[in-house]
Amino acid sequence: MNLAICSRPAVNLPRAKASAVASYDNVTTLPTRTPFARTLAQQLVAFWPRASTLMLIDLDGFTALNNSLGHAAGDAILRQFAQRLQRLAPPRAPLGRLGSDEFALLLPGHTDLHAAARMATQIRSVLDIPFDLPGGALSLSACIGIASCPAHGVDEASLIQCASIALRQAKQQGRDVCCFYAESMAPALKAR
Repeated sequence: MNLAICSRPAVNLPRAKASAVASYDNVTTLPTRTPFARTLAQQLVAFWPRASTLMLIDLDGFTALNNSLGHAAGDAILRQFAQRLQRLAPPRAPLGRLGSDEFALLLPGHTDLHAAARMATQIRSVLDIPFDLPGGALSLSACIGIASCPAHGVDEASLIQCASIALRQAKQQGRDVCCFYAESMAPALKAR
């Protein structure tokens, strides 16, 4: 018996091309974490000293759905939700897919947290609309964490961290929950 070791030829993409490919999610075409953080930093500077609001959105039960329905159905959900989010977002509001089922939306120059609350309600409403899947239609919910600059953080890293803390707090309360960051959340989460 003859065994041969087969290998794929190396693909050498130009560095700029490879970087551009890695900058966008191949399922949703939204920017990934690093380019979104870069855009977030630029927007915070551009709108300073006016406040900006960051929303992190995590689809409830997505991992279980992805495992039970398959990755093709999971990708369809992510793609459809990204399209809905793009239609819902204000013009030029940066969007990103930060992780498996975590999305980010920046509302630059929004000083009113009531506007963020209204946007959260709209996001939750578009999730009520059934997603088209090969096996049938399915509605979802999401938890949302909200933080604002400069009240909760003055740079992209601290703002993402505060919104993440608010998101974790929302997820601990159950499904379909929206939380605004509060200073009291950080010590409680560290204690846990």
